[in-house]
Amino acid sequence: MTFFLTDEEVAMLTDYEKPALQCRQLRKMGFSFEVGRTGKPKILREVVAKKLGGRARRDAEVNVKALSRL
Repeated sequence: MTFFLTDEEVAMLTDYEKPALQCRQLRKMGFSFEVGRTGKPKILREVVAKKLGGRARRDAEVNVKALSRL
């Protein structure tokens, strides 16, 4: 797992495919991020986890016990 969200994850978070619209939406949502030389937003996974009230996952395991409580 990388430190940054993937392009697909940024698109899912913002509901936009175009980088300029993604940046605009991320600002509206209050996320801190940087823009790379390609114009795409670079947002740390940890920033998203903290903003959304969780913790960044460090592994790919699914917590089945937590899911069963839903």
